[in-house]
Amino acid sequence: MHIRKELAKGTFWTAVGSYSHYIFAFVISAILSRMLTPADFGVVSMVMVYTGFVDMLAEFGISATVVQKRTLDRLGLSTVFWFTALLGVVLTGVSVLLAPAIEAFFDFDGLRVVVQVMSIKLLFVSLSSVPQGLLQKELAFKKLAILEILTTVLSGTTGIILAFMGWGYWALVAQGVSLRFFRAIGYFWMTKWLPMFKVQVDAIREIIGFSGNLLGFRMINYWARNVDNLLIGRTLGSVQLGFYNQAYTLMMYPIRMLSSVINPSLQPVFATAQDEPEKIAPTYLLLLEMIALITFPLGIFLFLFAGPVIRVLWGNQWDASVPVFEVLAFLTMIQPLMATSGSVFIARNKAQLLFRLGSVTSVIIIAGIAAGSVFGIVGVAAGYAITYWGLATPLTLYYLSKTLEIKHKQMLKLFVKPVIITLIMVPALWFFRSLNFPWPNVGIVAGAGALSLVIWASVGFMLYRRQFQTILQVLRLRYHAKV
Repeated sequence: MHIRKELAKGTFWTAVGSYSHYIFAFVISAILSRMLTPADFGVVSMVMVYTGFVDMLAEFGISATVVQKRTLDRLGLSTVFWFTALLGVVLTGVSVLLAPAIEAFFDFDGLRVVVQVMSIKLLFVSLSSVPQGLLQKELAFKKLAILEILTTVLSGTTGIILAFMGWGYWALVAQGVSLRFFRAIGYFWMTKWLPMFKVQVDAIREIIGFSGNLLGFRMINYWARNVDNLLIGRTLGSVQLGFYNQAYTLMMYPIRMLSSVINPSLQPVFATAQDEPEKIAPTYLLLLEMIALITFPLGIFLFLFAGPVIRVLWGNQWDASVPVFEVLAFLTMIQPLMATSGSVFIARNKAQLLFRLGSVTSVIIIAGIAAGSVFGIVGVAAGYAITYWGLATPLTLYYLSKTLEIKHKQMLKLFVKPVIITLIMVPALWFFRSLNFPWPNVGIVAGAGALSLVIWASVGFMLYRRQFQTILQVLRLRYHAKV
């Protein structure tokens, strides 16, 4: 198997699904942001701190394990399915019982019912794990793309209809639960797979051995990413959490649009060469450089024009999210790159290293967020950004180099050209902003975006002229071959 060819093919179809998904999700979120209040979003964000964690427990890292463990037969897969199904039932029951305690923790009347209703999706998550892993293992990215688009539209439509009917935050709850429901049905329909009514104890031991480290990393990483919501919801209330969460959500859109396109293809493809790092490293380094070419300039753009971007997308009622978004924009630059690291560690069978690295970096990030929380939602964002850039990122890059068996200089060298492009953009965009054009927000974003693209393309062409010439030459040869 040619790694670059398979990765390109998988990435294409994943991109089709993810970009279509995020376009629809973005439009749906923009509509709901104008129909609902910051407090509505804050209520659901409180609950999602808990349900997001148990969602991860219900999945148990099974889909990634099904991809990696290629010796699992039908009996082994059936055993794994019944294990995760039982886990889903148990977690749903536990969540229903814990709902009053969660309501008391956040001191918000009525939250227990929201927790209990949202816990239903745990069943759908657990039941979906094996068929989802089978589709990824078969590199069926086209099917996954179609499913992602359809389920996003169906669940989003459900949320908008209920919001229009005046259901408030229940519209967001219904959107989340229906998304998992539609996807569960889709995974089984596309795989045509059904479990046997048998179990194999040895298969459970093998899966737990691999999934345990993977799940451990995801658990720690989850709280590193969500302790901010926990602290804000507990100490500052649903309205402030709503403002913070919408800024965070907007920051995550470009990150997810890149990582969700690349990561689903990355681990299955790299796993085919899991014992040959010399085959993985060149493709992965090229991939990181291409991501940095997008995210470094994008992060600076979002920082300098946070206000107009927020107002265009969410509306004027979200102005309190602007200073938070200005800080979080710096994470847009680096998080998409770091988000790919887990797939590399897993593909190289380094799940234990991933767990240890995740433990250390998560403790660092949580400490930074806790320290910043005394300064409000902007302080939380600053604590997160500083620790992620200053400590978590260097550690991750160091161990990525060791895992791929390359020199650390090779890893750092790939950032040089993206940094040059970004540094050239900064004074130009700063000057554009200082002109204070009497334009509407849409005009300011469009003008700054056009200027950014011109600088990015022109400087990028000069720095990557040889690569552009190679691509053009290949395209010409293919054209003449067809003629």
